[in-house]
Amino acid sequence: VDGMQPYAVPLSFVLYEQKIFFHSAYEGRKIRVLEHSQEAQFTVIGRTKPVYANSFTTYYESAMAFGVVKSVTDEERKRTILLLFAKKYLPEYFDQAFSAIERSLGRTHILAMEVRDITGKAKLPNTDAKGDEEKKRNPFEKRL
Repeated sequence: VDGMQPYAVPLSFVLYEQKIFFHSAYEGRKIRVLEHSQEAQFTVIGRTKPVYANSFTTYYESAMAFGVVKSVTDEERKRTILLLFAKKYLPEYFDQAFSAIERSLGRTHILAMEVRDITGKAKLPNTDAKGDEEKKRNPFEKRL
């Protein structure tokens, strides 16, 4: 909460050692809000697929994590986390990540959410008693 106004921001993130890591500048609204309270909620929507199965619906996966956000100050730890970001989001350029990280390390704030509680919800297709193969397929799998 920023004053009396709820505050949420979309983030790139990595999961590592049962923590959620994200990065930021050292200044800005997100940092001001976290200075007031380190308690935070992280919400993510996984795969989604709108479908028509006798009615309009959407298959989805979602999770909400609750915890405390702390700064990562150790430079080696920051490098490790930034390499994980490079591997997750731009693996085809991973060989260039090392030099890019060195150029930006001083101005990149890494934050870690220590997850205290997590909950999730999903809506996936049901399978019938006959084991209908079409219904058994993962709804997110690409069809050839």
